[in-house]
Amino acid sequence: MFTGIAATQLSAFDPQSATILQGTIAAAAVINELIAVIAAKKGFEWAGELNQHRVDTLGELQTNEI
Repeated sequence: MFTGIAATQLSAFDPQSATILQGTIAAAAVINELIAVIAAKKGFEWAGELNQHRVDTLGELQTNEI
């Protein structure tokens, strides 16, 4: 949404820069999501919440390995 607003405002003055701006913001969003996923996984590892074992309703051992 904000990318569209920024690109629309910029396109009146410099259409080529507006296109570059849209691509840059999209790429930054993807990189941000990758970093967030890696950081979240590391946080769960440090908290000891990955690779935990639990017993299901039939009494069998199950693992929650990711």
